[in-house]
Amino acid sequence: TMWKILNGYHPNNMGIEFQSSKRNGITAKLPKLSKSGKAKHQTMYDASFAVLGPKLWNLVPAAATSVKDIEIFKAELNKNFLSKMPDKPPAKGYTCENINSLLGWCSNGT
Repeated sequence: TMWKILNGYHPNNMGIEFQSSKRNGITAKLPKLSKSGKAKHQTMYDASFAVLGPKLWNLVPAAATSVKDIEIFKAELNKNFLSKMPDKPPAKGYTCENINSLLGWCSNGT
């Protein structure tokens, strides 16, 4: 959906902003939240698409973010990013490194 928002195939009702740089490609800005808010609001903020969408988008390799064709974008994403991510779903009775999410794997330095 982030690719669709960026390329005008999906409405940007949440006002997600993108910025471009040579080093990072096209990245999405995270919306601001007042730090004086309640913990409940922080949790809702952290779980919203307006936050998770940009966080995941910003993991995409820079070369793929400027691709305008969806099929080429998917191929680039699989070849240069998703194929390098481990698939280790949590199993009952075993300890895992994280919850098997892209954000978890990338924050672990993978």
